[in-house]
Amino acid sequence: MNSSEITKLLRTKPNKYVIKDYTSKNATSSCWSTFGLPAEIIDETTNEFKIIDGFASSKVCFTTFVFRSGSKGTSTKNLTDHNLPKTTDADALQPTRKRKREAESDQTDSDEFDDEFDDQCTDPLHEVVLTINKCKKMVRYVRKTGLDRKIQEKGGLCLVQENQARWLSLYAMLNSIDRSYDILIVILSEMNVLHLVTSVDRKLLNVRPIIF
Repeated sequence: MNSSEITKLLRTKPNKYVIKDYTSKNATSSCWSTFGLPAEIIDETTNEFKIIDGFASSKVCFTTFVFRSGSKGTSTKNLTDHNLPKTTDADALQPTRKRKREAESDQTDSDEFDDEFDDQCTDPLHEVVLTINKCKKMVRYVRKTGLDRKIQEKGGLCLVQENQARWLSLYAMLNSIDRSYDILIVILSEMNVLHLVTSVDRKLLNVRPIIF
């Protein structure tokens, strides 16, 4: 199996192939916030999986590189230098004003824009936008309450927070929620906020980015 094959499997078979966090003590590079190790799910019921040795994959676009974990002279240069592929401009969906490009924009502005966008969309686009906004609120709650670690301990993925400057980060957010949906049901039920996940139409989470 080579890098291209693994990339394709991660993109097309999310129920069979996933990306696990690289938790080695040698994982000191900042690239590991967006990269992990590709793995094949052996048994979903027991969360048994097998790491595909010799590779590292992007959690955002699933591009895979050769990476020898723990070997002498291991370099993360390819991972650090990786640029996300160009995608369709998110501005095409904005009816009245240009969305801010700063990665760390003020959350209040983001919420105001989302509400304005909601009011101007019609079905079925309106349903999609509502789902996206519900997902963003759920991710903010999970991060604020520190539930990410608990989700990972139960075999789920760390929820990805949407970055307004990148369409692929929106896709990654929806994908991480979809893959952890059943675990989120359990955990958020324990926190008495089950509505955060049950209000999300799971069918709308299965999207794929348009990559050029």
